[in-house]
Amino acid sequence: PVSFEKELTDVMHSISEEIMEKEAAITYDFSKAKDICYPGKVIHSVFLNTISNAIKYRKEHERPVIHITTQEDGAFVVLTITDNGKGIDMGKYGNKIFGLYQRFHENTEGKGLGLYIVKSQVEALGGKIAVESMVNRGTAFQVFLKKNTMPYDA
Repeated sequence: PVSFEKELTDVMHSISEEIMEKEAAITYDFSKAKDICYPGKVIHSVFLNTISNAIKYRKEHERPVIHITTQEDGAFVVLTITDNGKGIDMGKYGNKIFGLYQRFHENTEGKGLGLYIVKSQVEALGGKIAVESMVNRGTAFQVFLKKNTMPYDA
């Protein structure tokens, strides 16, 4: 089993400079699903890419606030990551969010790979990912992780 709290702590440690520099507030509640039998590298990737994006695409002059929760839903553990950032115009970009090399905000560094990688990894393991976003209101990702998925050496 992979502990969500441990993976999140590892990611936060790896990007601690970025978190401190932008004064990001990251909270979590894993009480409804503390762990999952899943490749740890994928959970790490989900956290790293969504948190990095939330910090990178924060609203100017506003502290990024990120909240992460888990819950069980049948054959899945649903990992939800919400932020108070710039958001994405879903009408304009909704069908491109997980595309390769897609970027939706100018004047921000990035290659447009993170969400593509996350989606590919999660779907390869029988899961799915959904996103809700509103411009200037933030973004919420729901990552449906199929329980008991260990197809390769994690």
